[in-house]
Amino acid sequence: MRVLVVGPDRQDIGGVANYYNAVFPRLENGDEDTLYLEVGSTHGKHRGAHVVLDQVRFGKIITKYRPDVIHLNPSLDMRSFLRDGVFILQAKLRRVPVLVFFRGW
Repeated sequence: MRVLVVGPDRQDIGGVANYYNAVFPRLENGDEDTLYLEVGSTHGKHRGAHVVLDQVRFGKIITKYRPDVIHLNPSLDMRSFLRDGVFILQAKLRRVPVLVFFRGW
């Protein structure tokens, strides 16, 4: 199974990055082929343009990697929620199942 995991830079501080730092090494040791796509602009790279660049990179990776499932872990702030909503739309248009995991309620 090919899994595309979409999340923030794993060097960031915060709950989602900490979650992936704890979980992702275990995913890499399984039978699944797991790819991590870093999104967002927390370190000033592509400040402002990252919104469009993240969507383009996501679309290219779906086309090239051809995941069986995409795992999203959106933050509950409006910008992240909208960005991940467009990711879901892109995935659905390509008929790729999406698992959305909300944490930190």
